[in-house]
Amino acid sequence: MQARRLAAIAALGLSLILMAGCSHPSEYDFIADFEEGQISPQTQFGTPTGKAAFVVTKYPIAGEKRDALITLATGEIGFDIDPVPAQASLTFGAAVSPDSADGAEGLVAVEVDGKRQTVYRKFLDPANREADRRWFDETVDLSKYEGKDIKLIFATAMRGNANSDWFLWANPQLR
Repeated sequence: MQARRLAAIAALGLSLILMAGCSHPSEYDFIADFEEGQISPQTQFGTPTGKAAFVVTKYPIAGEKRDALITLATGEIGFDIDPVPAQASLTFGAAVSPDSADGAEGLVAVEVDGKRQTVYRKFLDPANREADRRWFDETVDLSKYEGKDIKLIFATAMRGNANSDWFLWANPQLR
């Protein structure tokens, strides 16, 4: 009887520990939680949603199709992460629409305590550089923000003109 009671108490304790851990998810899927993002600018003509950021399924780059969050030139989408889990990293595939005339630059920034810090920057020009006509699998270490409330921002910077400057963020996840 005593052994059963101890086992039940241990099981209850383990359940409480697991439930406490679930209050702050250890993973965040930005495509699944797209509606929680804050898009700027709010209006962008010529996009499927009329906004500067949107999601597409199975976007083909070099014959490989991936689901992607897309930000247009001078557009961004930010997500509140509170708090950042231990040993966090951001993983995603990066690409630029092959129709981009002069390339585009993707940026990931972290806003914490009112200050914005760029943690990732990549310029891709698939129209003019054959090596850029593919998905780039990327990982960004966010462990220095552990326990802090941040805004994680995906953005596209314009180079030259904004024609077809779409930066693609395939399957972005915080782990």
